[in-house]
Amino acid sequence: MEALCKAEFVDAKEGDQPLDEILDKKLRRRVYLKNMRRIYRREAKEERAYLLNKVRELEQLLEPLHNRFLGTKLPWREVARAMDEERHHASKERNQLIAQAHSMDRLVFEMNTWVAAQMSLQGELGSHVPTWRERSLFANPQSRHLGKAWILQQMYHNTDRVFLEHGFPPKDHDFHLFDIVMAPPDDGGTHIVMGMQHDYMMPPDRLATYCETICAMLRVNHMQFPLPPSTVGERDGAVLLHQMTTCFGEHINILTTSFDSSPTSSTVVAQEILADEAVSVTSEHRRRRRSYWAEVYRLPDGRWRRRFFLQLSLRLCGQAEEQAPLEEEELVWGVDLSHVPPEFKDAQFRHQVKNVWLSIGPSTRPHKNKGGLS
Repeated sequence: MEALCKAEFVDAKEGDQPLDEILDKKLRRRVYLKNMRRIYRREAKEERAYLLNKVRELEQLLEPLHNRFLGTKLPWREVARAMDEERHHASKERNQLIAQAHSMDRLVFEMNTWVAAQMSLQGELGSHVPTWRERSLFANPQSRHLGKAWILQQMYHNTDRVFLEHGFPPKDHDFHLFDIVMAPPDDGGTHIVMGMQHDYMMPPDRLATYCETICAMLRVNHMQFPLPPSTVGERDGAVLLHQMTTCFGEHINILTTSFDSSPTSSTVVAQEILADEAVSVTSEHRRRRRSYWAEVYRLPDGRWRRRFFLQLSLRLCGQAEEQAPLEEEELVWGVDLSHVPPEFKDAQFRHQVKNVWLSIGPSTRPHKNKGGLS
């Protein structure tokens, strides 16, 4: 047995050393390595236990953080869908902004055109001088809105001036006016003026219905023909645009609104819009220039009164606004001038139409007014 051990530990290089010394050295080395392996195993075990304990500590720290974001965590498909919706919304908003920019460019162009037309005017414009701006509307919604406001505000601003220019007396006096002014086209053309000032027996709030029923108030379809249930073609807040065709084929395009001047006074204005980009007009269309002011007011003694003024042209043809033949106007008023010589037709037409008005209007004879109307 001892021989076997010696043979196991002896090598060629150590053959010169004593055998006992060699064996002793080998045994010490084996014991040393055994102890070191024991130490390494213990350290590895301790390190593993430390790491496992550290993992548990870190998991305890991570769990609250994980729970905090668990409710907001979405699958990638949901995130992608949300991002696609945002992209679509941004693209739609961009297109809307581009359209709005183009609309503003159009508005600036139209307003520049309007300003240029104003700059070319010389002298002061009286309320009796018609201009294209008082009867024009663009098709562009923003320009159209501004145009409506300008026309009606300009009319309201000139209310007292219009009544004064046409000879209306102080508000507590009665007044009746009807006349036909025979004038050349350059001076407004032949037109009818009519007005009244009198006690107002109906409730004051009746004036509020004027805007809704302005076509009936102005008798655009004459008294013997009914009107459609509603003639409002456009409604822009309190501003209304009435559109219809009368029994005599006249195209109506009346802009109207009301103003509360004070607790004791209200005003309604109405204007026929002849140049309207939103309305196509042919030579077959018949129209009229029409401007209307009405005011209901209360006197200091408590009486309610009303005054109104209407200026109405004869029938006009198409966009050129040329006066239609007088024979057409004869049919409207029910007068016959076929037997009257041409040189007397204007005077006879004026005379007969005034008689027609007096037969259906108030019994009071017209007053001579200060504005040159008789």
